[in-house]
Amino acid sequence: MINLKRWFVEIVILSLVFAGVGYAAHEQYFPNGIKFSGAIIADDAAGPTIVDETATSTNPTLIPNKAETDTGIGWASDTLHIVLGGADEYSFSISEAIFKAILTVKPDGTNEVLQVNDGSVDFTDGNAGTTGTLTVASDGDIDYNKNIYANDAAGPAFLNEAATTTNPTLCPDKAEEDTGIGWASDTIHIVLGGVDEYRFSASGFALGLDDAGNTLTVHSAGTIVMNDDSDDTTVTFGPVTDGTTVLPITGSITASNLAQYGTIYIDAGAMVPCTTNPAEAGTNEYGTNDIDMDYMAFDPGATEERIQFKLVMPENWDRSDATMKAKFYWSDDTTGSAAETVEWGIKAGAYANDVAIDTALGTAVTISDTVIASSDMHITSATAVIVVAQAQALGDMIVFEVFRNTDGTDDMDDDAWLLGVLLQYKKDNTVSAW
Repeated sequence: MINLKRWFVEIVILSLVFAGVGYAAHEQYFPNGIKFSGAIIADDAAGPTIVDETATSTNPTLIPNKAETDTGIGWASDTLHIVLGGADEYSFSISEAIFKAILTVKPDGTNEVLQVNDGSVDFTDGNAGTTGTLTVASDGDIDYNKNIYANDAAGPAFLNEAATTTNPTLCPDKAEEDTGIGWASDTIHIVLGGVDEYRFSASGFALGLDDAGNTLTVHSAGTIVMNDDSDDTTVTFGPVTDGTTVLPITGSITASNLAQYGTIYIDAGAMVPCTTNPAEAGTNEYGTNDIDMDYMAFDPGATEERIQFKLVMPENWDRSDATMKAKFYWSDDTTGSAAETVEWGIKAGAYANDVAIDTALGTAVTISDTVIASSDMHITSATAVIVVAQAQALGDMIVFEVFRNTDGTDDMDDDAWLLGVLLQYKKDNTVSAW
């Protein structure tokens, strides 16, 4: 039997609900919700509609404008879909949000800061209008048309420029964009202050030694190349051929590209008193610790006493009469006083095969030194260049003569003991086997 009273009440309540009046206790009359067939359509011409259809990712059932039933909210399992013109353009789930159309973000409602396009993303400074674009290529690579900077004030920079040997594109500190890693074909360049300083390739590495372009290159084959860019002089050191013998060198080693110096010490025990005005040879033991020193004793006074010694110079000597200098090692005869002065002189001559032995030595050079304390070791400063008489050749005997120059600044009243002489010479000649 139909309960006409209850049926009438439900019809009235449903009418009130659809009319927008509402009813606080309607749940007790519709405990299982409201079912309908067809659609619920707003009366407004552009109002919403709820469609009695199956919601899918391309078929919306909640439609904001009844005039466009293919645009609204669709559905798939645990996912809401924004359907635009029947196309699934945006989807939202717990794990992700997918945008298949352009997404534009304008925080202030006017200035665009982010736009997601088909395959690219534009980042824009809303005030300045400057735009950077991040593009996904067909192969999955990502391209960006602007520089990328770390947020840290001294952080790195990724520069959208052409890398060269003097223009780095990977910079460790964004505040200094001329220092970092540059490039040339198959070569990494370390650029410092815009200058190509170090280069690394599969064949070796090279470094610039100075701003003039002089370089040192180490090759993987074992060769070392030194280049003087000012006159394009190149010297190459090759590998040792059998581990024990030859180090091949191309280019000449001369004073202009490899100037080195050597020294030779001549002890008083290797010296000979001259026959005329000789100094006196002797040996003294400094008794506390029994230190023995050979010496040549030179008297004060008007007569300048002399000694001589002889050397055959090393074959790599530059054989020049304008590069050799001397220092004198000396002491007093244990009775000298501080501040007294001794002046030493030296001269030399070269004696080649068939040169008369009784040939004059060159012009003497002198150097003075002051007594620091009696029985101390004294070492003079270097003399001026010793001009060796006669042209020098490989294997010449060089005769040196040392004298006490009492005609100069020398004012010590005691014997001056010469303990030895240190010679410095320039070497830039190659040495050949005999």
